[in-house]
Amino acid sequence: MIQITHPSILKKAAAIPIPFFTKYFAKKKKVNINIRMGSKLMPVRLLYYPSFRAAYISAGWQAFAVASNLKAGDVCIFELENEQDQVLDVHIYRAGHLSIL
Repeated sequence: MIQITHPSILKKAAAIPIPFFTKYFAKKKKVNINIRMGSKLMPVRLLYYPSFRAAYISAGWQAFAVASNLKAGDVCIFELENEQDQVLDVHIYRAGHLSIL
C-alpha cells in the first residue's frame, strides 16, 4: 500500500514496504514487473537497497502516475496477482472517496 503525497507524484520513484519486497522477491535486488491497470500492463522496476533499508518502484513510476492520474491523498494497493508472470494488480482509492468500515 502506498499513500500518494505531492512529492511522490513528481519523483522518479515511490517507496514501497520492504516486507512486501522481501516476502515475494527474497534475494533479488532488482525486479522487472508489470502493473495491471484494467486491461493495460505498465512495465516498472522494483529496487531493493538492503544497506539503506529501502525499496522502491522506480523505472516506469512516473508513466504509471500520469496514466492513472494520481493525486496527493490517493492510495494505491498493490497485489501480486501472478508471481510467475510477475504482475501486480493495482487498486486505486481516490482522495476524498475513502471510507473506513
